[in-house]
Amino acid sequence: MEDKKTIIILHGWGLNGEKYNGLAQILALKYKVFAPDLPGFGKNLTDKELYLMDYANFLKDFIKDKKLKNIVLLGHSFGGRVITKFLSIYNAKEYGIKAVILTGTPLTKRKMSLRKLIGRLMAKMGKGVLSMLPKSTSEDSQDFLRKIVYTIIGEWDYYKANKMRKTFTHIISENLQTYLDKINVPTLIVWGKNDTITPLSIGIKIQKLIADSQLIIIKNETHKLPYANPQIFSQKIMPFVDKLN
Repeated sequence: MEDKKTIIILHGWGLNGEKYNGLAQILALKYKVFAPDLPGFGKNLTDKELYLMDYANFLKDFIKDKKLKNIVLLGHSFGGRVITKFLSIYNAKEYGIKAVILTGTPLTKRKMSLRKLIGRLMAKMGKGVLSMLPKSTSEDSQDFLRKIVYTIIGEWDYYKANKMRKTFTHIISENLQTYLDKINVPTLIVWGKNDTITPLSIGIKIQKLIADSQLIIIKNETHKLPYANPQIFSQKIMPFVDKLN
C-alpha cells in the first residue's frame, strides 16, 4: 500500500505553525500534516541572528529527524522563501520532495512605487521626529508613531520583526528570483486576488519562472488566505496533491 502523502506547512513571518491549525485539520483527513514553528517563532524562540540558509537547514533536519517521505512542501509568504532556498541547495528527490505549493510568497522584486518612495522619506523624517520627542513621551505613543511610519512605507513585516529585525534584513536581502529555475518538481501557486501585501503580479511572474507550475487565483481573498479561509484553500490544493505520483 502506498504511503500517505506528507504535507509540511511552513508559516509566514511573525506567525507560527499553530496559526494554520484549521488548514492542517482539514488536510489531515487525507494526508500526514506537519506545521512546525520556524526558528524564532512560536515555541521555537532563539536569540540568534539567522540567515535564510539556517531556515533551509532547519527544514532539512526536520525531514531527516522525522524520517519523512512522499512530501509536499507548502509555503505561505516567508515559508515559501524557506522552501525556495532549500530547493536551491538540496536535491528534491533525495529528500522525498514530490511537489511544492506556494502562496503569497514574495520571490520576485517589484519596482518601488511613488507612494513608497515618499513613504521612505517620511520614515527618515519620522525618525527625526521620534528623536525630538520629550523623554516623558510614553513608550505607547512612540510605538504608535512607529506603526504609522512602517505602515506608510509598506514594511509592516519589518515593524513586526522586533527583536528579529537583523534576521529579517538578512532574509529580504537575498534575491530568490535567481533560484526559481532550480525548482524542478510540480509546483502549484495559489494567490488571493486581493492580496495587497504580496500583489498578484508577483504570483503571475513566479508562475512564468518555474517550469512545471500552474497558478490558481482566488477572488475576494487576501494574503491571509491559507489560515483565514482554509476551506477554500484546501479545496484548491487537494486535487493537485491527489494527482501526484
